[in-house]
Amino acid sequence: MVDRHKNLLVAGAAEGWLLSGQVTTLPGSTPPTGSWTGLSYDDDADVLFATTASAICRIDVITLTTTAASAHVSGANGEERTTPMSTAAGELKANVNLVAGDWQATGNTDGPGTRARFTRITAILAGVHRQLYILDYDKFRIMSARGYVSTALTGLPTDQCSIAALPSGELAVGAKSSTVTATCCCRRVHSA
Repeated sequence: MVDRHKNLLVAGAAEGWLLSGQVTTLPGSTPPTGSWTGLSYDDDADVLFATTASAICRIDVITLTTTAASAHVSGANGEERTTPMSTAAGELKANVNLVAGDWQATGNTDGPGTRARFTRITAILAGVHRQLYILDYDKFRIMSARGYVSTALTGLPTDQCSIAALPSGELAVGAKSSTVTATCCCRRVHSA
């Protein structure tokens, strides 16, 4: 939770903990079009995903470290390279990589990666087996670890705004106009 002084409070202690630090914008993290609509971290894959209304992206956070007259760059996927030294040690940078959908084209098409089309993505959640759960207008969709997007449910409220995994294995979807903060939309989602 963020308080009125923009301090981040962390649950877990009787009174909560105050987490101190600095919030910055990662250079290179702006989408080419539109704005970000969803964000989720896949702990199993160690990958950060972000969405616009019509695209799903992998965000590679790169730490730049300096040595002698060059900078050694290590990416999230293990790739490494050396570049001329022009940044300070420990500086972070982001690379935005389109993995599904399109920056501008919309639609309702299941399929592999960038052949899939989305109507209006409002939220994502990194789930089990490196899958992404996607709220897309009135649809609940799943992107497999291999990048195939498929529609699992249709006819959801069009004002859906959040998705969460419950300890029972069920998923909860929140809608802005709903008096209930979370409603179960499906049980133990499995995808081939």
